[in-house]
Amino acid sequence: MASAQVLRIAREVLRNLFARERLGVTAADVPAAPRRTSLLKLLFAIEPLPLDPEPAPGRPRTGILRALLAPEALAEAPLEPPRPGRHAWLRWLFRPESLDPPPR
Repeated sequence: MASAQVLRIAREVLRNLFARERLGVTAADVPAAPRRTSLLKLLFAIEPLPLDPEPAPGRPRTGILRALLAPEALAEAPLEPPRPGRHAWLRWLFRPESLDPPPR
């Protein structure tokens, strides 16, 4: 029972310690403090965009893995022809040899 009384006194002391004193001002004269927005609300709030892009017409919905791993559609530019003979000596060097004698 004595510990409950000590806790009540400690609560009053702490409340008085951190209380703000206002002289000559009533509660009706004080403007309401603006509500603080929580951090989660700021992080996850939907941001309105001025111009929402229109969805692509006729595009099928894809799964998340396909969207992440599918090759990108690149711009249609002409492909450069491969350089001829640049690594011909490597192909010659690592070409498998026939163990049979050459035909006559």
